[in-house]
Amino acid sequence: MPQKISVAMCTYNGEKYLEKQLESIANQSVLPEELVVCDDCSKDRTLCILDKFSEISPFKVRIYKNEKNLGSTKNFEKCIDLCNHEIIALCDQDDVWLPEKLKKIMYMFSLSDITGVVFTDANIVDENLNPLGYNMWESTFFTEKEKRNIVNGNPIKTLLKHNVATGATMAFKSVYKDRIFPIPKNWFHDAWITFVIALFEDIRFIEEPLINYRQHSNQQVGGIKNESFSMEMALRDNKMYYKKEYEHYLAAYNKLLQLSSEAQISDKLVKMTGQRVDYLKWRSDMPNAKYKRFSKVMKNLVTLQYHRYANGFLSAAKDLLLN
Repeated sequence: MPQKISVAMCTYNGEKYLEKQLESIANQSVLPEELVVCDDCSKDRTLCILDKFSEISPFKVRIYKNEKNLGSTKNFEKCIDLCNHEIIALCDQDDVWLPEKLKKIMYMFSLSDITGVVFTDANIVDENLNPLGYNMWESTFFTEKEKRNIVNGNPIKTLLKHNVATGATMAFKSVYKDRIFPIPKNWFHDAWITFVIALFEDIRFIEEPLINYRQHSNQQVGGIKNESFSMEMALRDNKMYYKKEYEHYLAAYNKLLQLSSEAQISDKLVKMTGQRVDYLKWRSDMPNAKYKRFSKVMKNLVTLQYHRYANGFLSAAKDLLLN
């Protein structure tokens, strides 16, 4: 029996671009069963636009207005929880979906019973939908090596380094709601969902841009193209960054330990995540005296922690030589 799709959209003062996004969902070659919208206390015409769309929509539209502002992560958590169907496609308020997006995502799910997440590439466009000449995967450094990890059934190896699935391009099985909730406030919802589901099932990607991902001054997270790491970037003091990353992955490790008591999760995954946490803890608490760093730096270098989670020899040299 074909699976049905819920679209989970979060809005906040989105009147400028919302109509185009809604129109693109209505123009999908495979329509969703429902659109669930959680509005985070908008003060503009967002709710009016949603109400008007609900009157003409070819699918059911359910609109919820939050009593207080929840912020992006918790608003998405609420919206996901309200979805009723087997597959949940995440949706931002300011993009434009290409007509075949949902059809191609659902086809990918149909190829395997053990696919938990599907995500796609995206065209990066300006606020007027003019192409900026690069795509999402270029901006997030989603490399061929990382793609192979996913294809070969080892997505955690990639996800422990960085997230590669942008929420606006992704869909996932709703049966994992209980396992992904609650989403920690220090995680983006898309990264957390992908990481947790990857513990249990495959994640798959479509090497095709299926949305136009709009860049504008008011968005929370953008697809800004990063150039290759310069020497200056690689050598700068990142202690605060590592502290935040440590707290970030510690939440994932604790969740993994909780889930491993409820379901079969390999000891290898637990060990890999623990190593990531230990590595980040070391880099956030690195002693000021350089001679005290030597043995730990060499251990992390020999065990390839610098190569897995940073910039290899360059990062090791930074930790040995700089304050």
